[in-house]
Amino acid sequence: MSIISNYQINLNSLNRSNYYATNSNNCRFKIQDVITFQNKKKIYLTLPRLTLPPTIYNISSLSGNNSLIFTEDTVPSTTPLTMTVSIPSGNYTVASFITALSLAMTTASASLGYGQTYTGSYNTTTGQITMSMVGSPAGFMIKAYTFLGQDQDLKQFLGFNAQYNNTTIVNPTASYSFVGFGPANFASPDSIFVRCSIVRTDASYDTNTQNNNIGGPSNILRVIPITGNGFNQINYDDWEGIEAIRQEISNNDLTNNGIQIYFTSSNPYFLIDMANYDWIGTLQVNYTNAMTR
Repeated sequence: MSIISNYQINLNSLNRSNYYATNSNNCRFKIQDVITFQNKKKIYLTLPRLTLPPTIYNISSLSGNNSLIFTEDTVPSTTPLTMTVSIPSGNYTVASFITALSLAMTTASASLGYGQTYTGSYNTTTGQITMSMVGSPAGFMIKAYTFLGQDQDLKQFLGFNAQYNNTTIVNPTASYSFVGFGPANFASPDSIFVRCSIVRTDASYDTNTQNNNIGGPSNILRVIPITGNGFNQINYDDWEGIEAIRQEISNNDLTNNGIQIYFTSSNPYFLIDMANYDWIGTLQVNYTNAMTR
C-alpha cells in the first residue's frame, strides 16, 4: 500500500537561471531539494496553473516564420535575381503585414535586385494578397517565391499551405504582380505546447532537451488553447483535471537536473515568441511513498 502526497512549486520566469542572457519562452530553473525525492516510489509532474503575458506574435524570428525568398527577373527572362527578406517580429494584421513586406521587398530589390518598388493589396472577397511592382513595369516580373519547411517563412500569410514546403512557385502569369494561392492566414497559434525537459511523454524521449536544446516530439507537459487575439493575457487554471494529464518523471531528474520549461507551437522545433515578457505558473509534484509497518 502507498501513500499519495503532493508538493507545489511556484515558477516565475523572473527567477530563471541566467536571466539576462535568456528568453522567457525557454527557461531553466534550479529546484532546491526540499523533499527527498530519491526514495519515492513514483513521481508525477503536472501544470495546473499558468499565466502568460498578453503578447503572442504571429510572425517571429524565434518561430522561424518571418522570412520570404523571392526572385525578380526581366521580361523576357535573362538573369533571375533571388533575394531573402525578413520582416520584424510582431502581431500582424493584413494591412500591417502588407506594409512591412512591401518595404522589405523594396529594400532588398534596391541592393540585390532590379531596383523595383513594391506594394500590396488584399482582396476582401477571396482573402488573397497580391504583391506588385509599383508602376507596372513592362520589362520586369516577380518570377517566383521559394518556400521552406513546416512553419518556416511567410507562406501561410500569402495563402500557401504546407503542401508548398520546400517548393519554388513560379509566377504563372510572368508579370509584375504575384497573387497568393489562397486566403491569407494571420491567426496566432491556436494552442501553446508547454514542454519540460524532464517529462517523457513517449518512448522517443529526447535527452538533448536536458542540454538546453529544444526539439523532438516528446516532453509535452501541457497543451493550452489560445482564444482571442495575440494581445490577450492567457490565464489558465485546471486543478480538477490534473490527474488525467500528469506525467511520470524519474526519481532524480527533478532535483539533479533542474527543470527547463519552454513554449512551442505544435511544431516542437519552433518557440512561441512572447516578446520576452515574463510569466508565472505552478508545478504540482505528486509522489507516492511505500508504506512501512
